[in-house]
Amino acid sequence: MESGGILSAANVEIIICTAFSLFNGLLLCYGAYKFFNILQADGYNVGKYFRWLFVKCGGYMGRLLVLTFLSVGSLCVTNVLFNGYGISNITYLGLVFYVIFFGMFIKAQTRDTVKKPLVMTARIKRLYVVFFLLCAAATFGLMRIDILIYGLSFQHTPVAFMPVFMPFILIIAFYITYPFEKLNYIRYLMKAKKKLARHPSLIKIGITGSFGKTSTKFVLCQILESKYKVCCSPESYNTPMGLCKVILNQLSLEDEILIAEMGARHKGDIKYLCNFINPRYGILTGVGNQHLETFKTRNAIEMTKIELPQSLGADGAAVFNADNNTAKRLSALISNTKVILTGCGGNYGVRAENIVAEADKTSFDLIIYGHEPIRVTTSLIGEHNVSNILTAAALSYELNLTPEEIARAVCALRPVEHRFKISQSNGVTIIDDAFNASVESTNAALKALKNFTGRKIVVTPGLVELGQDEWRENLEFGKNLSTVCDYVILVGKKKSVPIIMGLKDEGFGESAYYVACDLKDASDHLKQLLRPGDVVLFENDLPFDY
Repeated sequence: MESGGILSAANVEIIICTAFSLFNGLLLCYGAYKFFNILQADGYNVGKYFRWLFVKCGGYMGRLLVLTFLSVGSLCVTNVLFNGYGISNITYLGLVFYVIFFGMFIKAQTRDTVKKPLVMTARIKRLYVVFFLLCAAATFGLMRIDILIYGLSFQHTPVAFMPVFMPFILIIAFYITYPFEKLNYIRYLMKAKKKLARHPSLIKIGITGSFGKTSTKFVLCQILESKYKVCCSPESYNTPMGLCKVILNQLSLEDEILIAEMGARHKGDIKYLCNFINPRYGILTGVGNQHLETFKTRNAIEMTKIELPQSLGADGAAVFNADNNTAKRLSALISNTKVILTGCGGNYGVRAENIVAEADKTSFDLIIYGHEPIRVTTSLIGEHNVSNILTAAALSYELNLTPEEIARAVCALRPVEHRFKISQSNGVTIIDDAFNASVESTNAALKALKNFTGRKIVVTPGLVELGQDEWRENLEFGKNLSTVCDYVILVGKKKSVPIIMGLKDEGFGESAYYVACDLKDASDHLKQLLRPGDVVLFENDLPFDY
């Protein structure tokens, strides 16, 4: 009778353990949102993920440790209490405290400002499934063996340690799915290559540099669209997978030109993209110390950036922004393709003269080889944008646009999102230059800011990813800020130290700057500060994992 219709205590225990294991697996999936978010934002780079985890994760691990401490303590107290009264068969009740504390952690996490939400791609969904199964299996295993090892007083306490191991379980799940994802990546890459092969007449252009890539890309696209059908990678799509998506989802057989932005963090990255895209033309916008943290040396950056012009053929052309001394010097190393130099002034074939930079527009004489100078006015602000326009104009001329067609397109250029884009709000001028900045771009932005009237306020986290140069460059950034700004809001206490030193070195008073703990704090302080007539520059945006 007992075996036929009534569940034994052992079977009931297995059912309870299974149910709770599945529930805890779901709980851990919710709790691990931030870790999934960071892994995705870092391009599934495990090294960068661990760097964030151990260096930059802020209070997340601290919260998890507090959660674990409270849960373990509550489980132990509950188990001892019940065991003392001889009620050991309901020690599962101690897990209620674990669930409550974990729920509080998840609720606190949902209140955190999310800069870039997790995108539920097919890869993330697969990763979540494996993560869930690992967490559920680990929970079940711990619940079945812990009583044999620890006794009733500590029953189920190992489960309370699961949240601390979430970020590491995620990496185990990552490596389990990695072989499939690698094969899937190769499949997408081959599919994109086949699509390019079916389009032999397509003119392919690569754009790289330490700064100005995205701005130059959109300028070139707008100019070329006056004559050609152009496919241009959106936003900052500049990785192999990003360009695969552009080719597979956006490129059509009617397109005549493909413009591919090419980003890099390690030597060989540009060469890999060139082998994939096989560009005929290329633009090098300039070379600086951006991403020195991963490149390690300035020489590695330079040798990576010239991988684009080195990959071009004799029937193509490489355009170099000669306003950047390093790009100009590197142009002398190129012998495999036609080299074109552009610049503001100088004796270049494509150049700008008589530049007048104002708060709402920039005017200059556009000179293209032996043609008559054409006076153009663009809504793009700052001399650095003139340099970007010149490289785009030179390549457009190479693709058979006339100087007049180029000039008309330049006059019609539209501002690029987050690249010194100006708007008005309640009498306040807002300048959005909040894309990840380089030393060169911040200098250009401050130079352009000088053209504005009114109280000038800059909101910035400073410069990042500069490795050994970071402290020195932020010190100089602080000095430069002091010459232009009336008030500075710095985001992040640790990164602000050298900037503050630079401000103080130039006599900037303590009452003229504020150090915010995060972007929300900075925004709240700014709202209290603003008055009509102010000019606010949002300069640089921290990478997601800072």
